Amino acid sequence: MEKNCDFQRNIKAILESQQSALNKIPQTVAKEVKSQLKQFEDKLSSAIAPIKADVEVLKNTMQKVITDYSHLSSLGCKSEIVISGIPETIKDPKALRDIVLKIGEVYDISVRYEEVYQCIRLKKEGKVLVKFCNLFIKDDIMKSYLKAKNLKLHQIVDTDVESRVYLNNNFPPDNQRNILYCRLLKKLNLIKDFSVNFKNGFSTITNLDKTTTTYNNFKDLSSDFKITRS
Repeated sequence: MEKNCDFQRNIKAILESQQSALNKIPQTVAKEVKSQLKQFEDKLSSAIAPIKADVEVLKNTMQKVITDYSHLSSLGCKSEIVISGIPETIKDPKALRDIVLKIGEVYDISVRYEEVYQCIRLKKEGKVLVKFCNLFIKDDIMKSYLKAKNLKLHQIVDTDVESRVYLNNNFPPDNQRNILYCRLLKKLNLIKDFSVNFKNGFSTITNLDKTTTTYNNFKDLSSDFKITRS
């Protein structure tokens, strides 16, 4: 009888030992899995670190390329004028160039044929793009035009038509958008005045209280000065 009891106790002890071991398996497995995951994470971080550094260098390089391109683009546009109001029937580059020389005569500015690098018709807008070899001549023409603002078609083309002809600096797209938006703000009396930096496109706003604010992107400008259409 006692032997049977001892046997039962031994069996019970073995079973309890096995149960205890089984209970510890999930904890052991979880601990091992966590350890393996940590090792994998460390290895992955080590492998990614150089890639992150390369990506950062690439981002900085791309930003510099974009900045340099914008600067070169602004320099290229700086010697250009866009003329509106020339009849679209005049398409020949030589005829358009002669018109530019006539504009110079109107303002008593000597413009030689070879000083007009390019003169072409912009198909989409119907305007005329003029690129000068001499930036000073272009600036002189624009200063004279902006001072008088009374250029008429019959002054530069053989016609009796007295319609207005408009000259504008050919600003880069971002600058042009800022200028048009600022002009509208001024027209709506939301600002007192403005200026746009030709090189970086930054807009400096003179507020109605005569304080100034500079914006380095259109998003911030349009966010501070929202125009609602009625």
